[in-house]
Amino acid sequence: MGKRISRTVLGLCIAAVGIGYLGNQFSWWHFDLFFEGWWTLFIIVPCLVAIIESGPHLGNLLGLAFGICLLLHQQGVLRHGFIRRIALPAALVILGLYLVFSSFSRHRSVQYKAGPGGADFTQHPEYLAIFSSDYPKNAAKQFAGGSATAVFGNLEVDLRECALIGDCKFEATSVFGRVRIFAPVDCQVQMHSVPILGSNRCSVIAQGQGPVLHIEATSVFGQVEVL
Repeated sequence: MGKRISRTVLGLCIAAVGIGYLGNQFSWWHFDLFFEGWWTLFIIVPCLVAIIESGPHLGNLLGLAFGICLLLHQQGVLRHGFIRRIALPAALVILGLYLVFSSFSRHRSVQYKAGPGGADFTQHPEYLAIFSSDYPKNAAKQFAGGSATAVFGNLEVDLRECALIGDCKFEATSVFGRVRIFAPVDCQVQMHSVPILGSNRCSVIAQGQGPVLHIEATSVFGQVEVL
């Protein structure tokens, strides 16, 4: 449903651009796509599409806020230096609200609590590293997806011993940090990437006809890597 809506929105936007330029040819109006700050659409639009397709989460919310602030700055609404002063406080506010509201979500399970060096058997784990590093290893025999979020931190999630119960989704979000995921062996991997001044890379080749692990990767000045 989300993908259908996002395609509809994208199609309407493309059609609107075509109509705008068509009107120029008949002198109906003056339309110019390259307005001040037009390049910020390459940040705003992917974030909106990601929110429609997979729901709001930390990465696409931060990216959307960042893109809108840049657009307002280019339009002269925000003064020079304003974004720099509010960037970190705003990011902390969004991060805090995200953690508060995500804790009440019905579809999220208890976070990773395995002991030092021990494997985690949570079916739907949530891994989080804020100004820190963590190297969790999940060996759930009925793995149903999960999430990994690194904010000014480093996460290396080992899923190689997991057994998927079916197609599932794993959200990987990196904000000024890095998330590295070692994918399960007997599955296919598909990455849906939203890099916002960051990088996402998947080095996994589809294996057989096993379940599909959908990686929803969002990086904001960070990196998400799937191996």
